[in-house]
Amino acid sequence: LYEKSVGESLDLTVSATEAQMLGKTAIDKDWHFFNADGTVMEVEKYPVNQVIAKRQPLRNLVAGVHRPNKELENDVWVLINANPVIVNDEIVQVIVTFVDITERMRAEEALRESERKYRNLYHYAHVGLFETDLLDAKIIACNQRYCDLAGFPTVDSAIGMDTIHLYTNPSDRDSEKPLTTIAFCCGYIPRTLLYVSS
Repeated sequence: LYEKSVGESLDLTVSATEAQMLGKTAIDKDWHFFNADGTVMEVEKYPVNQVIAKRQPLRNLVAGVHRPNKELENDVWVLINANPVIVNDEIVQVIVTFVDITERMRAEEALRESERKYRNLYHYAHVGLFETDLLDAKIIACNQRYCDLAGFPTVDSAIGMDTIHLYTNPSDRDSEKPLTTIAFCCGYIPRTLLYVSS
């Protein structure tokens, strides 16, 4: 069920013109919805079918659409809203709107991939890396190589531990020392030689 004047939104979504779409059903062999995880969406979860089953509007459903036009990129991502038109307590029409969010989804996926690469570089680096809270010297993140150097069996066992005991001279970690001052001012500590106990 679709409003008769589907307009350009379906042209963008399923790469078909308004004339081509008129008369088609919400379920068509030439195109289909798929879920955020890439699996084909069950027919019962199609926007129109959800509205009919629940007799309520559908808001902000994110779904992929596979388009049959081979000249265009086949899949797009859309944000879907659907509203029933009820006459005499009967749904006579379902109006569905699509907003193309393909670029947003690509950007989010690129960000996730970038974060994954950073995590891999961080956790599998051949140098020890750790982050601490400057106020209480507690470890808030580290990699396994740091644990090997500092004597912790696992990353989990190191999180929450203080780092003051690692310094041969605990005064090196005093809040009045230059390292802390530099970190507060610059946001990082340049290459510095420190002696730590393991």
